[in-house]
Amino acid sequence: MENCFYKGEEICAYELKDVAGFYRVDLVERWKMAASKGELLCGECGAKVYLAAGLIKEPYFAHYDTTACEYSGNRESEEALKGKRLLYNLLKRSFPQAELHTRYKLKNGLYASFYISFTDGGSMAVEYRLYSTGIEEFYLRDDYYRAEGILPVYILNPRVNKNDQQLSWYQSLIQKSMGYCAFLESSSERIYLKKNFDNHFGKVRKVVTIRKEVPVSELVLSRQGNLSEEFHKECQEMEEYLSLPEGIRGDVLENAIRLMLTGQEQLVSEKYRAFIRERKIIEGENYVSGRH
Repeated sequence: MENCFYKGEEICAYELKDVAGFYRVDLVERWKMAASKGELLCGECGAKVYLAAGLIKEPYFAHYDTTACEYSGNRESEEALKGKRLLYNLLKRSFPQAELHTRYKLKNGLYASFYISFTDGGSMAVEYRLYSTGIEEFYLRDDYYRAEGILPVYILNPRVNKNDQQLSWYQSLIQKSMGYCAFLESSSERIYLKKNFDNHFGKVRKVVTIRKEVPVSELVLSRQGNLSEEFHKECQEMEEYLSLPEGIRGDVLENAIRLMLTGQEQLVSEKYRAFIRERKIIEGENYVSGRH
């Protein structure tokens, strides 16, 4: 358990370590003492819980006895717990004045990994996923966020194809929702950012991938859901570069590409030939380019 209640207020185990991963000893002692007095209570069932805060595993709260409480049996992996702690510190750093909740229960019955309420009334949900969810659950969650005016941010595990140029179906859903993909590797404490640009010119397809790798400690999440302004700016520049400039018509371009692919380059105007060469649109049937 990552949360429990102490004197009527929700407390979170991720508060017990600083950004460097060292324990805040005074806070550990305070909550340990509170547990010994029976003052730490499960938010789900109200039973007394204790604090486990060793040097090997991530800190957590647990029931003294085996219970039927759903929260009690939801023990996550060390990878997941460390990843959530890293994200918790990132969010606290990004929005120091906002109200931050972990394992937040939504009105539709699902839980968000993190939920941020801003002082101006806006809100954001940050989802941390080690594995892909089913497509129905993704849309149930994402559609709910949109309907409620909640900005969603999805953080994936790097095992979910962070280095593949081809987006998986799940990554495609994420990129469609938030504009890019983000992967957290808790062992190295780094976040990998990735965005694919997939352009079609007739039968010719051009794929460009932009990637960036940054230590979690150097990142700040913006209200717009961007983890790196530098990465965001590079993506905007690429989007502008790949868009058709003034004077280049899409239908004429497609015809020019068809003519050049069939060896009739002499029928294409110099302006369109120059544009096709500059953008490297024709390099085989499917041209794929990567940027790192």
